[in-house]
Amino acid sequence: MTPQKFAKNILKKIRDQHISPRPRWEFLLKDYTMWVAFGLCVIIGGIASSVTIFRLINSDWDVYERTGHSFASFAFESMPYFWILLFALFVVIAYLNFTHTKKGYK
Repeated sequence: MTPQKFAKNILKKIRDQHISPRPRWEFLLKDYTMWVAFGLCVIIGGIASSVTIFRLINSDWDVYERTGHSFASFAFESMPYFWILLFALFVVIAYLNFTHTKKGYK
């Protein structure tokens, strides 16, 4: 296929499918949204880490026998799994954000 024919096919496809360029603000909005998500990841990660450390230090590990629970169930109840899962979710979002930013692939 010659370059002229290739160019005509592309122009025909653009006209037939009514393809138009996206405005700049869409790309900027996506970029800013990703950076805000990254910032939230850092904040939520800090909160999740601090809550986890607080719960580990301040749990009454000697009391689990008196509650009628096993050590495993007491440990399961005292861990903040919601924060850990939320932190993991934001780590994934931050990773995807970083790989999709300009020059993030280098």
